[in-house]
Amino acid sequence: MLLLGVTRAKTDLYISNVVKTYIDIYVVQQGGGTLVPVLLDDTTGAIPKASGVLAQIRSLREVRLAIGMTLASLTRDAEGATRADEPTPLVTVIGVDGVPAEIDGLLVLADGRWVRRADEVVVGDKLSRETGLRVGASLRLSGRSFTVVGVGRLRGTAFGSDGYAYIDYQEHRQRIAIPDAMNLTAVALRSPVAGSALDADPAAQAARGRLNGIAAVSLFDTDQLVAASNLIMSAGVFFS
Repeated sequence: MLLLGVTRAKTDLYISNVVKTYIDIYVVQQGGGTLVPVLLDDTTGAIPKASGVLAQIRSLREVRLAIGMTLASLTRDAEGATRADEPTPLVTVIGVDGVPAEIDGLLVLADGRWVRRADEVVVGDKLSRETGLRVGASLRLSGRSFTVVGVGRLRGTAFGSDGYAYIDYQEHRQRIAIPDAMNLTAVALRSPVAGSALDADPAAQAARGRLNGIAAVSLFDTDQLVAASNLIMSAGVFFS
């Protein structure tokens, strides 16, 4: 019952975040990519050549804004000497291409501001509490020092986003030496349909058709994410 209660609470929080965010279309990798993991191997996947795909999405006349994101863990380098047998701490970091504050409801800040430079970082509320990181502190990730300029999170993008750190996408790529790939693109349309199905809006239908023509991607709207989240709780038996 405790496991069910925790799962229900996390699911309700995720659904609440999704419906409060004015994102009209979520774009992930085609073929298994999902924002609501049900099985252990469920992931968002990675959209290849993502910067080019993101540029094409932004060029569509129906699109007002598009924010690209990728998620990976970076090592948190300790200050000073450490023991050889001491485990290396990891921090889950989202690299962000774009300005989340320009999409209503996406960015939630408890303190400070969003990143403006490659050497700046925003830390999630939970991460800040657990590590003592505050605005003005230094956080060294995979060989580079970042200045904490904000405490907050991106709403409706992933489970546990309050425990993540957020940096510039290109800087994120350099830290982990990955190809140009993004896990998620959040799209806000010029004709907003937040909180309603895309099928109910002709402009959204046109945007969806053009998005499908850009790359091999899967598209989700708010209603689809809410339905997928509720599906997690519909099972009668849980196995651990």
